[in-house]
Amino acid sequence: MPENGEVKGLPPGKYVIVTYDLDTTGRRLLDEICQIGAHYNHEKDDEGTSYTQYVMPHSNPRPPAVRAFGISVVNIGRSRMLKDIHTGKVLKTKLEVSALQDFLSWLETAKGDSEGVILVSHEQERKFLVPLLIQSMERYNFIPQFSKLVKGFCNSADVISKLGNKDEITSLSLRSLCKTVLHNTSLSTTTAVDRCKRVLEILTAVTSVKTEEGDASALDKIIPHSVTLQTETQNLRKLQTIETVQRTLRPIFGALLGEGWQVRERMVRIRRAMAEIGLDYPKLQELSSNNSLEKELAKVTLDEQDKKEMMNVVLNHFKVEDCTEVVKAAEEKLDVASA
Repeated sequence: MPENGEVKGLPPGKYVIVTYDLDTTGRRLLDEICQIGAHYNHEKDDEGTSYTQYVMPHSNPRPPAVRAFGISVVNIGRSRMLKDIHTGKVLKTKLEVSALQDFLSWLETAKGDSEGVILVSHEQERKFLVPLLIQSMERYNFIPQFSKLVKGFCNSADVISKLGNKDEITSLSLRSLCKTVLHNTSLSTTTAVDRCKRVLEILTAVTSVKTEEGDASALDKIIPHSVTLQTETQNLRKLQTIETVQRTLRPIFGALLGEGWQVRERMVRIRRAMAEIGLDYPKLQELSSNNSLEKELAKVTLDEQDKKEMMNVVLNHFKVEDCTEVVKAAEEKLDVASA
């Protein structure tokens, strides 16, 4: 890691573009992988090679994940199994460690005699796939092997936003891009490996159009939008810190996160914004006791409506807490007096 902490982009080189996607139990770093999918095209033909493997998670997929990926965990006798909710079929799974080992072996084949692999994912909103994959590799001490194979990461949404036809592309969702870029709405995006194939097809179509860069290859157009493993590892550390801070805020937001989806969505947004500037629960307690809580909350980056709701929720929580402490103190005095 550079001494000054600066992060450098991926240098030019001979890389293999591999698209990958994950089905997961949710969208947090605490969640687990349920399926790994990946795909790359050979230089000599467009056939390509795919990797796909279902993984048995320790926890059950959350309802949004069940709806998004069409998989759920079922109990058959004493065994837990992964099931496709659309076909009803029980899926053949491996432990995460075995699936990752197989994936690394597959990546080694994909790398061939190149300088390394650029892993390409497709995410419109908060980036999650890369940190989760790196965290999983770290869990089993696979980073040394992983870093020899994977030299960079790229979000295809960035490439498409920059190079795509802005008159035709109305959305960066995969289904929409199949329509506006590939002009085919019948292509499957159901499984992780299906989505990998679509992303590579869309990238190929977008990067094949002549731009100001002239006849630059698809790889030359993707490299400027790629970052190194080191950069993504630093990003993972930041996300881990944010999630740790968010967990301390459970006394404030715990009950509200169990409300309807609209309330939950707002609370998740507010809680994350607070966590991003390091406002954990002990710090909020200290600020409350110093009568500087409102001033510090004003520094949180939120729109006016969300900021007003944050103020209301947090300040009311600490008013109730202060009242409770006063009551407890009074009760203790009465107990002492009666004794």
